[in-house]
Amino acid sequence: MDVFDTHLHADHISGGQALAAKIGAKYHLHPSDAEGAAIPYIPLTDGQHFTMGRAVVEVIHSPGHTPGSTSFLLNKMYLFTGDTIMKTSMGRPDLGGKAEAWSKLLFDTLHRRYYGLNDNIIVMPSHAASLREQGTGGIIMTTLEEARKERDLYQICDEAAFVKYINENLLENPERYQSIRRANLGLVNYDEAKKKKLEIGKNLCGMVKKKMILQRK
Repeated sequence: MDVFDTHLHADHISGGQALAAKIGAKYHLHPSDAEGAAIPYIPLTDGQHFTMGRAVVEVIHSPGHTPGSTSFLLNKMYLFTGDTIMKTSMGRPDLGGKAEAWSKLLFDTLHRRYYGLNDNIIVMPSHAASLREQGTGGIIMTTLEEARKERDLYQICDEAAFVKYINENLLENPERYQSIRRANLGLVNYDEAKKKKLEIGKNLCGMVKKKMILQRK
């Protein structure tokens, strides 16, 4: 058995490693998100394939929201993007305090690493900004075509303009997010009451959508 984390989460306690330990599974995380980690993990590598019955999962390193953000392509049809592409937004690249460097990584992911993926691939994000984003049966999904046409950041084709846009439109970086990051690295061990308290509040992992004219492809 295997447990995968798409990235080092800042908005919630992952529980991935704890789950893996409980059920005797292998816990996988990209090493770029595990610097200084005090938890055991198996490094994910771009291009890896995992076969589970008739399902084949391809690992796509997709940095930007975090340097180790990883997407999982299931049977060439479903792309689990973590927080890289959301239903109506994209994951902000500043939660580690390195907005400019991580913005460049995100630009590279959108315009190079995802470049060869078909428009009709269904994107399955980690979560939504609101309940209104849920479809039939509570499913949250979009397509790469919709993301490429409708997400503000996908319309910016120049790296410098991309970084500038992000820096001018960032939200606050909650202090509790840094506490959550440390917990997910195994550097601190909070009790259940503390974990719940850290997760209370509005999710601020996505970029704010601004109404403005952007450079079109």
